[in-house]
Amino acid sequence: MDNTHKPGVRPSKSDMRLHDEGPTVAAAGLQGLAHVVNLHFASLAGDRESAVALIKAAVQRFGDDPCTRAQAAAHEAGHVVIAHALGASVEGARVFQRMEAGRRIWLGSNAYTPAGGFRAASARDDPALVLRSAVHNLAGFAGEDMAGLSHPSSSIDERAKAWIFSEAVAAVASVPVEAVFDFVTRCCDRAITRNRTAFDSFRGHLYRTKRLTKTEAARMLVGVC
Repeated sequence: MDNTHKPGVRPSKSDMRLHDEGPTVAAAGLQGLAHVVNLHFASLAGDRESAVALIKAAVQRFGDDPCTRAQAAAHEAGHVVIAHALGASVEGARVFQRMEAGRRIWLGSNAYTPAGGFRAASARDDPALVLRSAVHNLAGFAGEDMAGLSHPSSSIDERAKAWIFSEAVAAVASVPVEAVFDFVTRCCDRAITRNRTAFDSFRGHLYRTKRLTKTEAARMLVGVC
């Protein structure tokens, strides 16, 4: 499965630093989530128009996602490390440039097959699998945040899906959705913190080479748990 995500701005050739090339809002990304929470995340399921509206609302309040090369690399590194930690089979990742709305941005994609499938039919059928789907969706933003490159407008679509899945699990467990989403956030943070050396290696590799092959992933994921 190929998952395309928001992220990254073109650095100058002389700027090969592994940090953002512009102002960042480290650890402030959830502000964007809090702002748009009233736009009914549930309507995002299969509804592209709602997803676009959600992103536009965050951008209007917080400005454009910086979409830097370093941010894209951190985003995909988060997905790779957390996917493997959840037992997924990682097939690779990449970051690339694209023109969008008159500016050159960096995006990323990754490919992996989660253990147990991508999502259960419902949280009532398999709440654990739906919870894992929430973690998978939040993983990219968690990577950005861990690297100090998150922005309130970044990864809105994936964060919204993580909220939707958290909401479904919360309804089945009869607990507040905030509690479930907080648990999902902590799972992501712990997985990256526990594997911080590997995470930094992955984002550095993606920043420099722009591509991670299945063979490279297998070699670099040794020891990640």
